[in-house]
Amino acid sequence: MITNTIKYPLDSSLTTISDPLSIIKNDLKLFLLTQNGERVIRRSRFGVNTMDLLFSPNVDIDSGVKLLESYSKDYLARNWQGVVVTKCDQINISQNAGSGIVDIEIIITDTNLGNSDSLIISGGGI
Repeated sequence: MITNTIKYPLDSSLTTISDPLSIIKNDLKLFLLTQNGERVIRRSRFGVNTMDLLFSPNVDIDSGVKLLESYSKDYLARNWQGVVVTKCDQINISQNAGSGIVDIEIIITDTNLGNSDSLIISGGGI
């Protein structure tokens, strides 16, 4: 498992981050932000059409959230041993009523260390 990486955006001191769950959370965020087929290499195995899953008029939100959870679980199982999605739900439903905004919370847990962190997908981006 990666234990240290350079913090992005880069600065002159090349600050590093060493919290494994933050590294994994950022990796999952990149996966979710990459459109399926956007990468030239491993085209069919990397990326999710997240915005289509959540905001397409032909897909209901609950089905989109379930698919997003499934894709996230599959990605973490293939790439990060011991890290699982423990929750993937729509949040702020009453606050966003009628606005067309959808907020999704994905909670990931590192079963090796017992730590959890959340990733929020809000409206049109992360």
